[in-house]
Amino acid sequence: MRVFSSLAAAGLIASMAISQTMTTVPAGLEKTEGNSYHWATLYYTNSRIQNIYGAKATGFKGPKVIKSISLRPDEKPIGKAFSAKMQVWLSSNGVAVRPVLYADWNMQHGKDKVVFMAKKTVNIPAVTGSTGPVPFHVTLKGDKPFVAIKPELCIDVAVYTPTSTKAVGTYVDANYSKTGTSGGSLTYGTPCNPTNFYNYARGFNEGNTLEVYGYSRNVGDFVFCWVGAGRANITLPWTGCTLYSKPIIMHPVPVKTTATSGLALFNWGKVPAGMKGVKVTSQMAAVDAKGTFRWSRGLEIKIGDQSWDYQSLYNYALGSITFNPDKDLGKYIATGKATIYGIQ
Repeated sequence: MRVFSSLAAAGLIASMAISQTMTTVPAGLEKTEGNSYHWATLYYTNSRIQNIYGAKATGFKGPKVIKSISLRPDEKPIGKAFSAKMQVWLSSNGVAVRPVLYADWNMQHGKDKVVFMAKKTVNIPAVTGSTGPVPFHVTLKGDKPFVAIKPELCIDVAVYTPTSTKAVGTYVDANYSKTGTSGGSLTYGTPCNPTNFYNYARGFNEGNTLEVYGYSRNVGDFVFCWVGAGRANITLPWTGCTLYSKPIIMHPVPVKTTATSGLALFNWGKVPAGMKGVKVTSQMAAVDAKGTFRWSRGLEIKIGDQSWDYQSLYNYALGSITFNPDKDLGKYIATGKATIYGIQ
């Protein structure tokens, strides 16, 4: 296994020119206004926003030395000058654009996560509402250069103000891009024993990992899951519950629930190419130590082919709702949208 040592990183940095032309992530937007915006960085504070970029979005062809990242305003919105403490984390090795992001900020980061810029006061200038693309107006310089050894990148920025603020700064420029048609899921029927044994699906586009998960609402249940070819509506007399999905493939590993919610998650592997438009059904059945059965509702999953190269996880204070960037989880996801950062 090759180890990218700190000595090698130092050598790479030393070999770079003193000056470095600014590029952007997503790539190619140096002179092009983004088609969207983000408010979580400077418009509402306290805030934190984590942008995840795939290889196509960064355009990195090899290890990339990053000395600073910069924000630019979205065109036309205005904003007052203010000061705030800001902190930046970066990572590259193991970062991935996923169908579903975790609320825990650490889960999106690669194993080379670093505090790129420790918490310090940053002066944010006023914005007058010019037509874009507006020049980059806030530069966050790293305490030392970061070497992205993979083409993927996670940029994680937190903003701290003494009190929660709204509409002090401005929207920052962002871009939105999706291709293809999204898959989806819908439910039918009524859960049985209990009536809130709900089940869900995620990752239903080609190339995604399809996961089906549900909540039996009981600790110690053994939960079974299957995929079927179509809907059913067959009452099972020995349970009083209903079979809603005609079984074809049973997941080979049942799940024993350990949490009071009875969470059971089943991984069905990567969705193959060419399945766009295919519909499958699914259902779960659980049995407890006394032999009592529980059955979920039915779930119909339609496969799509939608994909995207970047996305964002964010949260912020708003009104009476406070937010601590260091302790509180992410709450909102912008799939297919990310902040445009200048990279030097």
